[in-house]
Amino acid sequence: MEPVPVDSAENSIRVVTTSCYNLAMQGDTLIAILSRLVASSADSLSPAAAQAVLQLRFSASDQQRVSELAAKSNEGELTPEEATEYDEYINAGDLLTLWKANARLALKQNPSAV
Repeated sequence: MEPVPVDSAENSIRVVTTSCYNLAMQGDTLIAILSRLVASSADSLSPAAAQAVLQLRFSASDQQRVSELAAKSNEGELTPEEATEYDEYINAGDLLTLWKANARLALKQNPSAV
């Protein structure tokens, strides 16, 4: 996923929050609960915590696995287990994007802390 520039943090939060809200309404899955937690704590993220969140990345092996699953998905060749795994990666990526957007917004609202 490409980083979102600081000046578009509000737009990023709006888009990802909508996506996470839709996911959260599917039930109380772990990712839905975490999405609500991240969205509700946006105002209380300290600058140090925001900087730490912005450093989070998927490992190289996770990125490789997502690429493999995406290719199989595009070919219509995912097994049911792989489809579930791919969905979980997508959900985790959405959550990470929301968290990073909140971090960028926290830093933008407190530029002296950067």
